[in-house]
Amino acid sequence: MESPWINRFGAPTPKSRSTNADTKSKDRRGNRRKLVRLPQLREAIIERIRHGWSPEQVAGRLKLEGGRHGMTVCHETIYRFAYSKDGQAIKLWHHLPERRARRRPRHARRRHGRRFSPHLSILHRRTLCGSASSLGIDGVDTPPWPQRYQAYCCRGANLTREKVSMESAAIIGIDLAKSVFQLHGADVSGRPLFRKKLTRDQLLVFLASQPPSTITMEACGSAHDWCREMSAIGHDIRLIPPIYVKPFVKRHKNGAADAEAISEAAVRPTMRFVPVKTAEQQSRAMVFKTRDLLVHQRNQIVNALRGHLMEYGITVPAGLTFVRQLEREIEDPDTTLPLLVVELARLHFDQLQNCNAKIATVERQMKEEATRDPEAMRLLLSV
Repeated sequence: MESPWINRFGAPTPKSRSTNADTKSKDRRGNRRKLVRLPQLREAIIERIRHGWSPEQVAGRLKLEGGRHGMTVCHETIYRFAYSKDGQAIKLWHHLPERRARRRPRHARRRHGRRFSPHLSILHRRTLCGSASSLGIDGVDTPPWPQRYQAYCCRGANLTREKVSMESAAIIGIDLAKSVFQLHGADVSGRPLFRKKLTRDQLLVFLASQPPSTITMEACGSAHDWCREMSAIGHDIRLIPPIYVKPFVKRHKNGAADAEAISEAAVRPTMRFVPVKTAEQQSRAMVFKTRDLLVHQRNQIVNALRGHLMEYGITVPAGLTFVRQLEREIEDPDTTLPLLVVELARLHFDQLQNCNAKIATVERQMKEEATRDPEAMRLLLSV
């Protein structure tokens, strides 16, 4: 005879822990078989999931309307059915909130945020629905589940979850790159709606198909050109300095994480944004950058010339005013420098004269632009 299980008080009990666990396991398997034994219930759940309902919403509606008829199914049962062989055959996972082909482990699952999009909130319903005395007024309320399983509670039942998410994307963060771009869409509350990876040719095509929204990017290379292109198709553009985006980047830094950080930083009330430059403003800025480049090249030539001649005992102080002394030392007929050194030094002087001529040309262009733009005048005075 099997000995009874002794509890912590020393008293025997008729059932063991394994018996209780086995009973609960059988109950769970029986609940899962509901979707196999009741095809009408299964089809109703599949249709609602395809229309954008989450398993939690379906289970809550069943509990509210069908509990007294024995038609309740918990959301965990619906998830298990979606990831079973039958659910995988019809790709039911594609309509779930996270749209993952394989379910996350229990310890890695995230808490769900807002269930309905903001534009589907009950606060936006018509006044007629507030005084309705029966169900089904204006397509807002759904008939009870036991009477009509295949009803849908919102108008436009043919919309898929992806379309609803795209239309409700209020902020789209874009991580710019040379060929592949990462996009992160979120609603007004910051809840993620979609993540996409697009090529350069697909980016504008995708954004043109979206309703007007706020697009945020880092103020980096090619950002102003993309801003002008996206503004032309009706979007509101915001540029954020990269240093302000860095605190929002989570671990495992990559393009998708950067796009998410950009969209999160854009909703901060105290965030500072960079004004979008026009093509004319960028061309004026290029004038100043070109002059800086030529000045740096001129300084490199002078420093290289001073360093080479120092090996032969010819030293002069730093600065452009003392370059003439080096030239006189090179052109001196009685110089003791090797012939090859003299020829190479003359090559440096020719390059230096070319830089001076180019700098003079760019400076004339700077003065011409300063007469047209007060901001360019201010920058010219600071040079």
